[in-house]
Amino acid sequence: MNSSRFILIALLAVLFSLLSVPPAHAGGSIGWEEVVQQVEKDDPFMAKFIEAQFDVSKVGSGLRIGRHTEVDPDWGPFRLPPFEFLAKPKGAEGEPSLHLTLTPNEDDSWTVAVRKKTVDP
Repeated sequence: MNSSRFILIALLAVLFSLLSVPPAHAGGSIGWEEVVQQVEKDDPFMAKFIEAQFDVSKVGSGLRIGRHTEVDPDWGPFRLPPFEFLAKPKGAEGEPSLHLTLTPNEDDSWTVAVRKKTVDP
């Protein structure tokens, strides 16, 4: 096999592998409105507390399970907790400086862990 043909096959293999990998970032995205409605249903106090204390980003992330299929379009995808959102103290200027992690408990209450945002890579 000549070198130009080998290079072409190698480039095609790399291109195919890149195109066949689904994007990881968008796969687990979930809207804040959907999450806060779920929290409000289970734990109204916590939902009110979060909304009163933080300006939460409109989109966060959760574990993605399943995908839409032609066989059964009603099945998946589902987003499961814990949910992660960027936030900042209510009324604060600038970009979000905090990470909120929302985790449901067995008694239908929710735990919210707040940590300082680390520097983006």
